[in-house]
Amino acid sequence: MHSSHVVTAALTMATDNIRAVGEMLRPADQLQVPLYAHYPVLRSILEAAALAKWLLVPEDPTERISRALRTRYSDAMEDAALKKEERALLAAIDNGPDADAIAAGEERAEARLARDVAKVRSIAASQGIPWTRIKPGRAPWIHIIRAVCTIDEAPGFVRVPGNYAAHLWKVMSGLSHPSLSRAANHSDMTPLPGSSPDGTFHAQLTPSFRWTSEAITLAWNTSNEVVQLLHHRQRLPLER
Repeated sequence: MHSSHVVTAALTMATDNIRAVGEMLRPADQLQVPLYAHYPVLRSILEAAALAKWLLVPEDPTERISRALRTRYSDAMEDAALKKEERALLAAIDNGPDADAIAAGEERAEARLARDVAKVRSIAASQGIPWTRIKPGRAPWIHIIRAVCTIDEAPGFVRVPGNYAAHLWKVMSGLSHPSLSRAANHSDMTPLPGSSPDGTFHAQLTPSFRWTSEAITLAWNTSNEVVQLLHHRQRLPLER
């Protein structure tokens, strides 16, 4: 439950997916842009890096601890929900575990959740952090990304608001799910000969390098910002 554990897990996911997307886009050192496949990976990089930055960016160490505990509380609740689905699956399988075994699994899951929540509450209390500040859990992804993926105005730089990153995240999310309209709106469309009398026309969809390039830049820059910020925080205590 240390802040450093949560940050390291998020940064490891980001860097692992950076390696994977590099292999996907440049097999045999030749650029090949998929129509869809890279967007879920780029979205995962951005989410993981943005979470790590959100955890590290506050100057107040109590706020950093609070955000780490909010994240762990959300993890515990999501783990419990996953275990609940797992028990429902086992109950639905023919010749699956008997009711006693499923009930025992439920008891173990409830005990684990109770231990995790108790630990989060104990750490919060020791740091003087009200439980009402922790219980809402981790902020929604789009709020985290909008808050931390910004560039301040400076010599040689124009100000980039977090809305830009939030917009790109929504584009990546949209292209991670099957949608004809999002594919048409965010891909390059080349009309082909042979329009029908009713106005229907044939077209070829190819991946938009613009969206790919912007998504890569955002995910890569955010990950690098986290590495620099982590180096800064490692010279200061992550915990009070």
